[in-house]
Amino acid sequence: MKLLFSVIVAIAGFLPLMVQGTGEELVAWCYGTGPAENRVDAGDYGKCLTFLSAVVEANEMLSTYEMNSVAHSERKHTFFCNPSVSAEQLRQVFLEWTRSQLGLNDLEKGNVAVRAFRAFWPCQ
Repeated sequence: MKLLFSVIVAIAGFLPLMVQGTGEELVAWCYGTGPAENRVDAGDYGKCLTFLSAVVEANEMLSTYEMNSVAHSERKHTFFCNPSVSAEQLRQVFLEWTRSQLGLNDLEKGNVAVRAFRAFWPCQ
C-alpha cells in the first residue's frame, strides 16, 4: 500500500508537467533551441533530460507496483520496457524517433515521450 501511495504522489506531482505543453515543445527542449538562438541552451537541455527521465521513472514505478500487486495478471499499466541507459541516451533516442514523426504539436509531451520509448523498447 505504501508503494501505491508513493506512485500516486509521484504521478500527481509529475502530472501537471506531463499534460501542459505539446510534443513540439518537448522536441524544442531536447534540441535545446530557444526562440532567439540556435544553440544548446542549458535550461532547455536540463528540462528535456529531467522530463524524459521522469517518464521512465513513472513507468518503472508502475511496473514495480504491478509485480507486487495481486491484480498483476489482470491488468498491465507499463507503457514500455524500461531501458538501462543514461538521460542523454534517452534524449538521443527520443530525437531520433521524432525525426520521422508528424503532428507532434497535437499531442501532449508525456504522450510523445511514451510513444518514442515504446517504439525503441517495446515489451515482448
